Amino acid sequence: MELLDLDLLDPTREDLVRSWYDVLVADGRARMGDLASTWALHELRTLQQDPARPRRSCVAVEDGRAVGAAWVILPQRDNRDVAELAVWAHPRHTGRGVGSALLTHVEEVARAEGRTVLQAGSESLVDTSDPARAFAPAHGYDQAQVVLRSALALGDDEAWTARMAEVAAGGGAAATPDPDAVRLESVTDLPPEDWYDGLALLNRRMSTDAPMGDMVLEEEDWDAERVRYTSHRALDMGRRLATTVAFDRAGAMVGYTEVGVSSGTPHLGYQGATLVLREARGQRIGLRLKAANALHLRRELPQVTSVRTWNAEENAPMLGVNRSLGYVVDGVQREWQKRVTA
Repeated sequence: MELLDLDLLDPTREDLVRSWYDVLVADGRARMGDLASTWALHELRTLQQDPARPRRSCVAVEDGRAVGAAWVILPQRDNRDVAELAVWAHPRHTGRGVGSALLTHVEEVARAEGRTVLQAGSESLVDTSDPARAFAPAHGYDQAQVVLRSALALGDDEAWTARMAEVAAGGGAAATPDPDAVRLESVTDLPPEDWYDGLALLNRRMSTDAPMGDMVLEEEDWDAERVRYTSHRALDMGRRLATTVAFDRAGAMVGYTEVGVSSGTPHLGYQGATLVLREARGQRIGLRLKAANALHLRRELPQVTSVRTWNAEENAPMLGVNRSLGYVVDGVQREWQKRVTA
């Protein structure tokens, strides 16, 4: 077995890149079946070029074919002591040391870059075993957080639409004494230019206000230009975006939620961030935001029939929001962490 660094944009290695990607797809299907969440290859190629979060990929090769895949993400604008690792072995080649060899390789890359906090994730369906629960501790990783994955079926009948509209307007499960304290607005794809500063603040606060378990992370560095870049990048990848934001009476943005839809799975929405500023909480804004965005998705992107989201096990308020809207837990994601010396 040979380990090779791999540039996903190298045209001279197209066959190997596609073989590398096949490992990701095969691993996801083996663990999650039809419920696997896998980036499309063209999306991963775009993500490789993100200046704030560049990633380096690696492949384990036998007889000219990939038997394992890995990458390491090296944040540049913040969390410069952290490296995010991912390792996959093809299901036909597990138990042969492929994952261990790749993990050692990407750990060495991370340490050479001065990273001392190594983080990785694993995912499994509810009531199924997660091989990482043995693999990660055996390589020095501690479980730092448990995240629940849930799915919402978007209805297409009048009763579902009426219920969501009632909640979005501040009634029903979202009833508060002053539903007019906030105003909701929804957009498809690119946000208006005058939203970027508010979205930058919310993205910064997302990195500190959301529960992080034992994960070692600092506040992320977001400004309007980074929000603009990530929004345009999503469209460059062929993704569609549905975003709903909340404004208070003074016109300040106090909350948002965003769902992305990949061209590879046009029926499925991937929930991005949802956040309400701490100082604006207690008004059921998060529930209203997600209900309004579900309606917006159904209206503007009718091919989307379900939304998938991830929430920390300890994030009781957001899990409560999800239950109120009809989300059902279908998977478990575990976050693993290891401290090393550079």
